[in-house]
Amino acid sequence: MDKKYIKVVFLGESGVGKTSLINRYINNSYKESEVSTFNASNFSKTIKYEGKEYTFDIWDTPGSDALKSLTKIFLKQSKIFVLVYDTTDKKSFLNLQYWLDSILEEFGSKSFIILIGNKSDLINKRQVKESDGSKFANIIKALFIQTSAKTNDNWSLNFENLLKDYLTINKKEIPEIEDTDDYLDDLLLY
Repeated sequence: MDKKYIKVVFLGESGVGKTSLINRYINNSYKESEVSTFNASNFSKTIKYEGKEYTFDIWDTPGSDALKSLTKIFLKQSKIFVLVYDTTDKKSFLNLQYWLDSILEEFGSKSFIILIGNKSDLINKRQVKESDGSKFANIIKALFIQTSAKTNDNWSLNFENLLKDYLTINKKEIPEIEDTDDYLDDLLLY
């Protein structure tokens, strides 16, 4: 069977749960205290879709300020960009602009983006409304999930479905992202 390889890069601030989301998807496991990623890690997952096998080459990138510039190296040849923020950390949501700008700089406005609001299980600590994540996703033409790597609520199956959405949408033209400068600053009203 002919295999196709598709590079997927997870981007976001340190501590938003990129590693936990990937581990939940790949291994169906969760560690309560995950060590911060200091080097990019690589995972792969093969799925069958419409009679073909697709291997998603998934990259977990560091989000710390000191390593942000190195993360741009991992954008090369990527097809899917997964922007992750922590629903309990407003700053992680506002800092999505940096990651979005990095994608746009490298690939232009026709990039396939998935926006993920992680840690949705921490309802009492929420700082970013689901509606704000959804609005931002609409503006940048991204697919959107609010989830929890810890509980796997709305995650593994839905993420796999989003990867399949890429395979479907990729046959058509990916919509162009609108100008988003300063949008995030105005979006959060509380």
